[in-house]
Amino acid sequence: MVLAHKGVPFELIEIDLGNKPDWFLEISLYGKVPDLKVGDAVLCELAIISEYLDEVYPENRLLSEDPLERASQRSLIKYVSNKFVPLFCKLLLAQEEAQEGYKEKLLAHFDYFESLLRDRTWLSGDEFKLTALSFLPWFELLVVLKRYRDFALHASLARLNRWWQACRERPEVEATKSEPDFLVKSYAR
Repeated sequence: MVLAHKGVPFELIEIDLGNKPDWFLEISLYGKVPDLKVGDAVLCELAIISEYLDEVYPENRLLSEDPLERASQRSLIKYVSNKFVPLFCKLLLAQEEAQEGYKEKLLAHFDYFESLLRDRTWLSGDEFKLTALSFLPWFELLVVLKRYRDFALHASLARLNRWWQACRERPEVEATKSEPDFLVKSYAR
């Protein structure tokens, strides 16, 4: 999404996480996505890749030039990767008896994101920034939670639903979105 946001040509290759190709496992440090191959180097982890691209392609900056705002953006990105993502994964992997507890905890995170949107359009202010891009892949995976865990974004989270709709309408999101059927099939195990 960062490359699309910046108008940089790229080749997007989707990886079926349940059936990872050998060539991918040979280059990927962790066997996880996303990875970015730049020459002989392979970068991993969404935040690292995104910050690298934001520095290399300074047009349409995704991190603020203001040090305090940039630190605040990084803090929210870290929150997503350290708090929200692990809980999302736990719910997906949980046995039935533990699912309700994880659903409640995930809803608390959604409430927090809803509160961030109280007086702003985007998670980090009035501009589409890296904070949105770090969160979007997990929102795209809500179809997986809906299918396998009967968990969806509640309609009562009006600001968060508006944010999600506004994100889906952005060209960089449209250009890189995964088909819901592909996602559901990839997480069938």
